[in-house]
Amino acid sequence: MPRSKEFLLEQIARAKRFAQSMTADADRERFAKMAADYQSELDAAEAAKEAPTVSGDAVPADEAGQAQPQTGSDATPPTSGSTDDPEPTTN
Repeated sequence: MPRSKEFLLEQIARAKRFAQSMTADADRERFAKMAADYQSELDAAEAAKEAPTVSGDAVPADEAGQAQPQTGSDATPPTSGSTDDPEPTTN
């Protein structure tokens, strides 16, 4: 379950206050990193919330490769309309 925006904002502010109150550099860096981690989590949650939802017409990501035609060196050339085949002669 994702954390609420309010919770993350409180934890960011709390970690920043702790970082400012620490006298040891290692402790200050630890709380600054904690604040940055909470901020990253908040940013990711907001980005996911703003991302457009997938409609029913969209092809799922795991099936997208199957829906696309092959265009690589291992793709077989079409058999009909090939210029290598000799044309039948009609009289």
